[in-house]
Amino acid sequence: MKKKEEKIKKQNKSAITNCDVLVIGAGSAGLSSALTAREFGKKVIVIYNDELGGECPNYACLPMKALITCAKAYEFTKNEISLYGVHCSLVQYSFPEIMKYKSAVVDTVTGHGKRLAGLLEKSGVKTVKGFAEFETANIVKVGNQRFWASKIVIATGSIPRIPPIEGIEKIKYLTYKEVTSLKHRPKSVVVVGGGPVGCEIATFFGMLGTKVSVMEVLTQILGREDREISALSQAQMQKSGIDVFTNTKVLSVLQQGKKILLTYQQGQKIRKTILVDQVVISAGTVAQISGLHLEKAKVKIDTRGKIVVNDFLQTSVKHIFTAGDASGKMQFTHTAHRDGEVVGRNVCVLKSAMRKIDNRVVPRATFVYPEVASVGITQKEALELGVKVEVKSFPIGALGRAVACGKRSGLLKVVIEKKTGQIMGAQMIGECAGEVIHELALGMHLRAKFADVSSMIHAFPTYSEAIPAVS
Repeated sequence: MKKKEEKIKKQNKSAITNCDVLVIGAGSAGLSSALTAREFGKKVIVIYNDELGGECPNYACLPMKALITCAKAYEFTKNEISLYGVHCSLVQYSFPEIMKYKSAVVDTVTGHGKRLAGLLEKSGVKTVKGFAEFETANIVKVGNQRFWASKIVIATGSIPRIPPIEGIEKIKYLTYKEVTSLKHRPKSVVVVGGGPVGCEIATFFGMLGTKVSVMEVLTQILGREDREISALSQAQMQKSGIDVFTNTKVLSVLQQGKKILLTYQQGQKIRKTILVDQVVISAGTVAQISGLHLEKAKVKIDTRGKIVVNDFLQTSVKHIFTAGDASGKMQFTHTAHRDGEVVGRNVCVLKSAMRKIDNRVVPRATFVYPEVASVGITQKEALELGVKVEVKSFPIGALGRAVACGKRSGLLKVVIEKKTGQIMGAQMIGECAGEVIHELALGMHLRAKFADVSSMIHAFPTYSEAIPAVS
């Protein structure tokens, strides 16, 4: 390998740029890796091929939340505002103006890359735009440019997983990226996949009046969530007019003029078809590593196509690390950011000072209506692990704040280890669930007993009062 690098260097002496740390990818993981390494005084170069900031703030999480905010405003004004004695004679929305609001939100946070570019420049991090590919374990090529680095971080993120559906390559399907950039609202949509992203997309379209069908191969939507919480969320979606099909496989799609004919099967029932304007694919994601030529760097990939890493997020090649979705571990923006901080440090210190990634406590939120949020394990997972637990719950609708605001749908569940009294997990569906769950996540982080958290005085009237109220 060293002889090959020396040969490349001799052949391209003037074209090779040296640095201490080379980061491939400029999403949450890549940027935090680069900025952390820079704090250690290292010469850092970031290679990226799209918008600075990555998928989440530019195309996925942030834009989707902005769109759902608009849809909720319309839904509330149309169907709920009269409950408060306020009456609107004509309620309308403008889809182009909704998209304009989304763009303004993205611009405020990322500046469409300009703000982040300024931050990197101010920090002394050099950026190069283009597609990266390994030539050796230390040399990365971008077009006609070559870069040599003593440490390399792979933070290329993930891309949508396209399931094996007959005819899928022949139609113009949508992913979250296209959904957040639409110019016109489709009248009918099938969302393939009932995970968090699929359910958020369904919620957005459903609130605006699109006829939506969600088709999920598992026996429940939001498959990682507590079954009762999932069932409540599904019931709410169905109440708002969204058709939800679980234990359902999409078999084929066929373009018919401007429509798409989709064939599906629910369980062992007879196959059925549905004719819709658009098909949205939301069946999870896979690490975006194709085109990197990792084999040239001798980086090992497992049978599922994921980069093999240890607890330090170090690959099989000791000077190459991964961070964020590319690592194949938890695929959240907040975990990607933490991955980046850990890796940014690990590439700068001795092995004895390296830190392991800690995903023991990772709260998550899904912005359907009402919100779903959770942390830790569910009762079912506790049983599978052989951990004896008790589950306490409280209906959100009994809270004074919920009554006053007219937002009474919801449930909070807390999973408590019987032996220690510590919080093992918590799940909530209801208004402000994404905020409330963090109090229980903090309790888990500090390894506190649930009794210690619930005994604290909680302000009245708030949704957080559900915590001391559980029984």
